[in-house]
Amino acid sequence: MKFALLILSLCCATTFVFAQRGYPRTSPFEDIRPKTGFVEVQVGGTWYRLKAIESKSYEDIAAFCHKSYGERQAWDRFTEDLPQVLTEMGLSPGEAVTLDLLTLDGSQPVTLASVKMTKENRRALLSGNKGSDRGFDQPGGSKKGRRDSPSGAAGSGRRTGENEGRHLIPDQVAGDLEYLQRALRERYSYLDRGPKDWEAQLLGMREAAGESMQVNDLHLRLREFMAAFGDGHTRARGVEAAIPGLWLPLSFVRVREGLAVYDVSGALLDPDHPLVVSIDDRTIEQIELAVAPLVTRGSPSLRTLETLRFLPAYGYWARDSEPKPRVKVITKNAKGEFGRRDVELWPARAASKRRPTRRASVLDGKIGYLPIPSMSSDDAFIADLHTALDGFSDAKGIVIDLRGNGGGSRRALVDLLPRFMPQGQRLVVNAGIYRLGPNQKNDPDQGHLSDRYLWPVTASHWSAEDRGFLEAFAAGFQPEWQPRHLAGFSDLHLMMLVGQGGLDTKPVVLLIDEGCFSATDIFVGAFAELPQVRLVGEATAGGSGRATSVQLPMSGIQIKLSSMVSWRPDGRLYDGRGIVPDRLAEDGLADWQGSGDSQLDAALAELARK
Repeated sequence: MKFALLILSLCCATTFVFAQRGYPRTSPFEDIRPKTGFVEVQVGGTWYRLKAIESKSYEDIAAFCHKSYGERQAWDRFTEDLPQVLTEMGLSPGEAVTLDLLTLDGSQPVTLASVKMTKENRRALLSGNKGSDRGFDQPGGSKKGRRDSPSGAAGSGRRTGENEGRHLIPDQVAGDLEYLQRALRERYSYLDRGPKDWEAQLLGMREAAGESMQVNDLHLRLREFMAAFGDGHTRARGVEAAIPGLWLPLSFVRVREGLAVYDVSGALLDPDHPLVVSIDDRTIEQIELAVAPLVTRGSPSLRTLETLRFLPAYGYWARDSEPKPRVKVITKNAKGEFGRRDVELWPARAASKRRPTRRASVLDGKIGYLPIPSMSSDDAFIADLHTALDGFSDAKGIVIDLRGNGGGSRRALVDLLPRFMPQGQRLVVNAGIYRLGPNQKNDPDQGHLSDRYLWPVTASHWSAEDRGFLEAFAAGFQPEWQPRHLAGFSDLHLMMLVGQGGLDTKPVVLLIDEGCFSATDIFVGAFAELPQVRLVGEATAGGSGRATSVQLPMSGIQIKLSSMVSWRPDGRLYDGRGIVPDRLAEDGLADWQGSGDSQLDAALAELARK
């Protein structure tokens, strides 16, 4: 298995890369204020809530920035390099843009056309970012560890930030843990899948506070506690900011030859010896064991995904070591020859190695190739997918590449799958139940999961014919697991699609890997129900929970909790399983160097068998 960790570069490296590409250094905003879940922007001296830019929703733009540039550079790229961001999202912003806004209270929509993007605005935003703690969803937070260069990184091994050095007294710790305990009991859908002694663990955490507890320490303990539930959507958010000490400016990719290690430029750390053996005199196996408490006990693929994510966290797995400016990295090649590199530690994550990408096209042999790197709900994005499929009408087969797609909206599934189904065919692709909150009643008419395209059988959303089909399905549905006390959950909700035809006779291969999660798991599971579809690659991460947020009142730590239980049509859970491919195909080193694509070759070979 493999996965390129999404790691961030420091300002000097990233700014250089962006400055070389010739995009306009402009912005339509005079100022920007981040809020939890949205941003406020100043245009013409007036403040608004930002809804969309050129019809691209703020949520999609923010998600694109996080995915493309990493958590610690996403805000800077959004505020300082907006023309490039919009261009890379498929827009042509020009010198002016259309802004969809709301009044500050959110009550009135406002559309401003032809808002000029100026260098003066961009300079003001750049000045505001310097030394600032602003960032997405961080109205008072911090882009922790920001430095102009990695020099001087050894220091104390600590990063600045609002929680750095903050302590809670025992009553405050108790207040947070009691709040979390109540939220788990009242709102969490997968509670019964967690450790039986979870309440005793919270009590132990409370007793460990002593006279006081650092907020960062509590944050890490909560991450470790939540990881034991095995649900990839449920976690303590932003735990990287709580990890003490320094980071390795490296990223790791699991390939069939072993574990490849890359530097911040995306190049192999040691091209002659590409596979990592040990770091700071600790074997990779020892480091993986050391970061295991942070890793969600989910599917094997999810464990791999998160293990690689935390390997650079030197300050966590080497916290028993004395601070040092650099560490020794031992590497090897296929011949068993060894190399050594001395790597300077950084105060924050560094830039990652990203998989080489390609555009939608018709490959040799008249095979349509459609990459879907994210699950956006954006109208233009969905239209582009349809346009690509329209171009495959004469193709002998189709490859849909979902590798690394961490999820988002289910809209792509709702729009695309019917084209691969016979006209008029009904197909249930997902089943779920919603965790009702305190004093919340089951709603048999509207349901509770319409944002996931799930409705109860009794919902007015369905026609009489639909309802008859769904009643028959529900009568035979047998989940492999369900909560012990169903009284706290809604009726069964179902997601059903109806075929449109057009592409239903073409063989299809979905390329998948452990980077596929959440809405992408649903996409894969739904397509797998079709007889002409085969799955090639590696197992998905496995996750479907509809996460909701809980903010602990004393520490401000945000906890994500799944609010639904989700099954495949045959009753298997997504969480803890993932979806296994019909044909296993692993990446090789050459694939990540851009000189091949073993998994795509396997997909084409699978289509050739049809």
